[in-house]
Amino acid sequence: MSKLLFMFLAAMWFSAGPVWAQVFKEGTITASASDCTAAGGARVTLELPPNAGSATITLSGTWAGTVQFSTTADGNNYTSLNGDPFPSGTAVSSSTANGRWAFNVSALSQICVRASAYTSGTINVGIRYSVAAAKSRGGSSTTGGIDNVRDC
Repeated sequence: MSKLLFMFLAAMWFSAGPVWAQVFKEGTITASASDCTAAGGARVTLELPPNAGSATITLSGTWAGTVQFSTTADGNNYTSLNGDPFPSGTAVSSSTANGRWAFNVSALSQICVRASAYTSGTINVGIRYSVAAAKSRGGSSTTGGIDNVRDC
């Protein structure tokens, strides 16, 4: 009986396949900030582990303003980060409307969403990272020498 149970559990274990780790963070923005170090409802950030490969940002809610996508590799110096909108479109580093964007975040330590201009409403922010790499259509950071992986 114990051999049968062991074989059953072993079969389940080896047939499970790979499990991709994902972490999700939600927050709201109700004020503007000049950078990602500001406190008090002006930003949502997510710390990234060394093995993070991709991230998605989702914006929703009823709001008026401009949201910036930023990142840092050293935890101090933030730069703009371009993301590809779903389902298609040109890579951007900011938004004035709800939507979802994909980013390559390899070698980065944090991703930040902040309102550079805020008029009204609540900006609901969701940030998810995965260890799997994101397919890129050429998005990259715009300053600071951080360059995202591109498909050939």
